[in-house]
Amino acid sequence: MRRFAILLGTVTPNAFSSKFPWAGDALTPVRVFAVSCLRAGGAAESFLSDTVTNDGRDHDGLSDVVEDQIGSDKTVADTDGDILLDGKEYVLGTSPVKTDTDGDGYSDYEEVQAGSDPLDPASFPLKGDIDGDCKVDLTDVIKVLQILVGMTLEGTINPAADVDDDRKIGEAEIIYILKQVAEQ
Repeated sequence: MRRFAILLGTVTPNAFSSKFPWAGDALTPVRVFAVSCLRAGGAAESFLSDTVTNDGRDHDGLSDVVEDQIGSDKTVADTDGDILLDGKEYVLGTSPVKTDTDGDGYSDYEEVQAGSDPLDPASFPLKGDIDGDCKVDLTDVIKVLQILVGMTLEGTINPAADVDDDRKIGEAEIIYILKQVAEQ
């Protein structure tokens, strides 16, 4: 019985360097990963994969040909700087050259994180919606209180929930959320 572990390497977005011999030509064959296996008896074995084509110099998930077609920068993994790699934006249908595809004032990344539609200007993250469920309710107050007392939260925090733009979740958010709930 063999167990395989595949090391794909790491990519730092926007860290393109022409010092690598393959950087100038995206069609240069390169080795891109190593494979290691551990046999049942404990013996380890490692080898490099077959040679593959480096068809995207910035490693954002798109080939240079596609990047030329859609107008993104083939030497930068995140052309518009919104934290979503160009390949992810291509899959989502958002623009890799516009930080805010639908023009609603929220970046594509903020909308994806909050669960709103980055292609619909009428869909945007709600202020005070800590848990990103597209509603402001007492659950959000509980999450803020958990944050303030240092409890570990399940799930992610909606970055657009910050009501006073201080880049923190705190008392201002509790007051805002309670006002919103009282008006419902």
